[in-house]
Amino acid sequence: MKFMLSCLVPGGGQGGIGNLANTGSQLPGVGQGGIGNLANTGSQLPGVGQGGIGNLANTGSQLPGVGQGGIGNLANTGSQLPGVGQGGIGNLANTGSQLPGVGQGGIGNLPNTGSQRDETNIERPCQSFDIYCIRRYFKKNSKCQEVLGPVPDPYYRAQSTLQFPVINATFSAFDVLYSGLNGRIVEFYINRDTDRLVIAVEFRNVTFYSKDVFFRFFRRAKEPITTFDYLYQNYQSFITTTIIPKIRNLQFARSKTNTFTNDAAPSFSIGPNAFNYPDPAVQGARASIILKASQLTREAQLTEGPFTAAIFIQNNICNFHLKVL
Repeated sequence: MKFMLSCLVPGGGQGGIGNLANTGSQLPGVGQGGIGNLANTGSQLPGVGQGGIGNLANTGSQLPGVGQGGIGNLANTGSQLPGVGQGGIGNLANTGSQLPGVGQGGIGNLPNTGSQRDETNIERPCQSFDIYCIRRYFKKNSKCQEVLGPVPDPYYRAQSTLQFPVINATFSAFDVLYSGLNGRIVEFYINRDTDRLVIAVEFRNVTFYSKDVFFRFFRRAKEPITTFDYLYQNYQSFITTTIIPKIRNLQFARSKTNTFTNDAAPSFSIGPNAFNYPDPAVQGARASIILKASQLTREAQLTEGPFTAAIFIQNNICNFHLKVL
């Protein structure tokens, strides 16, 4: 009998770990807003109405000198803080702030302070859908070898280690088979100001399978418990964003990749022997996997995302002859 986990997490968000918006989090007092923005969550924190912590606007906060604006936006509060007029701390717009690099946006609202400057330095030498042009750019501005793809399907990987801090466990998989690693480029540009190239790739219906997985469950002040069985995962959709320094001599070995998952219903199955141990650490992890499936998916992408992006780039665009472990 197999222990199947087919987890349905309604409303999976766009962000990943740092942004739980629209994840359907069941944290007390949190609705669809997520942790970073508790707007419209009905939070019962003292003095907070429908605005939440991140944005106390219209909360009726009784903080001294704060009217309907709240901490996040002190506009129209009559604040007497030095140098702050009607803008407040959260929004220094029209306050005449002399802080370096802060124009009309203020401290709490910096997105609009440098956006125009960033856009003037962004160039798109190729359209994101024109992979032939992108290959030529990589070849011209690096020492890589142009490749025509595709990524082999299935793709074999000798070992993959998945870290899951939320359940205090590590899954070490051997002889892993992937499918769906031929993604679609959704963004491509260079930034002359930062001297970086940015390439974003969307992957759909990616599968991960290994029949040889060591499941390690960590315990406080004790040795970990190790079990053994298979693991299958399916990622419906995620986007990797890779940032490569030196636009005229691309340093792929120094690149950084982050991943944003779009999985509303991540699914996976784990062999029954993985949890065939009576220790509370193992049984607690089993229960947490079901309850925190969406978060576990994001944690897995901390290591899987960079690997997936590197395999795509070196098989579909240009081979830097870097061994991706």
